[in-house]
Amino acid sequence: MPGNESDQRSGFPWAIVLPCALSAALCFLALGPQPYNFYRVLRLVVCVSALWCGYRLWAMGEARTLHSAFVGVGLVGFAITALLFNPLLPLHFVRSTWAVLDVMTGAWFIAVGGALLLWWLPTKKGVL
Repeated sequence: MPGNESDQRSGFPWAIVLPCALSAALCFLALGPQPYNFYRVLRLVVCVSALWCGYRLWAMGEARTLHSAFVGVGLVGFAITALLFNPLLPLHFVRSTWAVLDVMTGAWFIAVGGALLLWWLPTKKGVL
């Protein structure tokens, strides 16, 4: 099953790439005018995705699937993201600050998902 720790490098890391893609898309959609409830859902989805992706990175690091430096940077990045988008104790910033945070967060999710994709591709001969 894709995403299990036992998959090692042979299984595509769906459990991280899909939440990263969803969160990045929502962060970039947040740059436009949206109803207030969209931003509440954004906080929840991004926070849960960051916690989940952090856990999955940690599990892949424990299984010695990923380099420890990548796991360490990923965990710190996802912890900061989860704190910023925490729906239980929300931080309040002006719209222009949120725009910058949304772009940075979307870029972060794309970078992690892209890095995992580039890490996985060399194991698949003839994919590119």
